Amino acid sequence: MFPLAAATDYYVATPAQFTARTGYANAAESGAQVSFATLRAGDRVLLKGGSWSGFRAVLTGSMTDTEAQANPARILACDANYQPTLGGVVVDGLARVNLRGAGLVLAGVHFSSRSGMFRAGSGTDYNDDEGLAYLISLDSGSKFGTLSHLKFERCGWDNTDPDNDHYGPWVSVSGYRHTLQYCEVAGRDFDAVNPAATNRSIRNATFTFNTDTVTPFGGHRVRRMYFGERKVPCGSDER
Repeated sequence: MFPLAAATDYYVATPAQFTARTGYANAAESGAQVSFATLRAGDRVLLKGGSWSGFRAVLTGSMTDTEAQANPARILACDANYQPTLGGVVVDGLARVNLRGAGLVLAGVHFSSRSGMFRAGSGTDYNDDEGLAYLISLDSGSKFGTLSHLKFERCGWDNTDPDNDHYGPWVSVSGYRHTLQYCEVAGRDFDAVNPAATNRSIRNATFTFNTDTVTPFGGHRVRRMYFGERKVPCGSDER
């Protein structure tokens, strides 16, 4: 057996810290903040419990394939005392989390109906010319990532932010040998009565699995997931 690599805990109290990829070195939230832009084997990013007004960051895992599978870095929802807690962090604002590299785990976060996908460029609900929106993306070339115990509940439906985009999947999966498990997905809906482009529609897929320009790709595992009911638009509906 190989010994587990030395690891660091990062204590993240606010959405602004998460976006800046900086956290405290202790639960007392004292002293200088340190960067977690690049995560190593065994690192933990501990997200302080509560309602989060946003959830946006680009995170990179830098470790060997062996480390990524045996001792990944984890981004964990916690309670107010930084104890890992499923559902401890509720996202009530716009989200756009891009996971790159190897061995990143995101677990326990709840995306409420007040969350939403941060607009990509100047795209609209019916136009993705500026790139696709998403809540979470496992990047091209990424590998051995895990999304676990996440909850997606009518994301975007009650968000009135002008940068709330509905065009794109809630989760976009590229890369190699990722695991999606124990997540709840419900409420990807649309207004079947008013199809106008100005209506706040909820559209597109919940999860997409993409081909990749990097070889190899695919080999993902999806297990013990709950997908709620969805309406089906008419064939003439561009959604």
